[in-house]
Amino acid sequence: MATGINISKYIYNELNESQIYTWRNITYNNLEKYHKFTKNDLYNFPFINIPCMSDLLNELYEDILEKIITGELEYSENTFIMIDSSTICNLSIHDIISNIYNLYPNIKKTNLIILYSCINKAENNYKKTTNYPGVNYNLLNHNLHILNNKILNNNIYKNVIILNTNLYLENKILINEEKKYLNKYNQWLKGSKNEINDNAQIKLMTILLSKFINFKGIFISHDRGLCNKLKHISSTEPRLLYIFYKT
Repeated sequence: MATGINISKYIYNELNESQIYTWRNITYNNLEKYHKFTKNDLYNFPFINIPCMSDLLNELYEDILEKIITGELEYSENTFIMIDSSTICNLSIHDIISNIYNLYPNIKKTNLIILYSCINKAENNYKKTTNYPGVNYNLLNHNLHILNNKILNNNIYKNVIILNTNLYLENKILINEEKKYLNKYNQWLKGSKNEINDNAQIKLMTILLSKFINFKGIFISHDRGLCNKLKHISSTEPRLLYIFYKT
């Protein structure tokens, strides 16, 4: 009734948030394996008391506030950075940050908070397990080393941090996007996983901008379809910027 890609449409709406979270957590942490879950497997996952959206966002707020208080972030203005997996395997983190500064000189006087989502991490790691087209694997491994270990040259990027988001939070967003997709198409079509992940990451960024009303956000991607969605949203949300790299 489920694989590592999706849960059967015939059972999806019967599952609760905790069951879907456990399925997603197992698959995200074992991307190199082929997964097959029966209906009973899914039903019998132990219940997890998952915090509400507000509490999860408050945790992120406290993490950022602590970094401001301790001086890890020195400027009064802040910008969220989200780097799509299509860009992680094409440009180095160093070049991405340099390009942001070149395109938006005023950003140099803000704290850059690179959001490293569980969705993004899973997409990047999935590419490592497959012979994925158009991937510079040396560059991908270099960037993942930086993101996973939060290693940045503090002499050059003292106002840049890497912040992990929470799968509890992302699972809530993904469930909403998956239900919308099934309501629209009544099935999982080819490419549905990528489309849902794109929509969920955009939604994550807009939710954070709603929570942090004085922050800006920049989304970087080589994916034209994703950037077309960002173009539409940014027309009504001026704090959301995007950079599209043509391939």
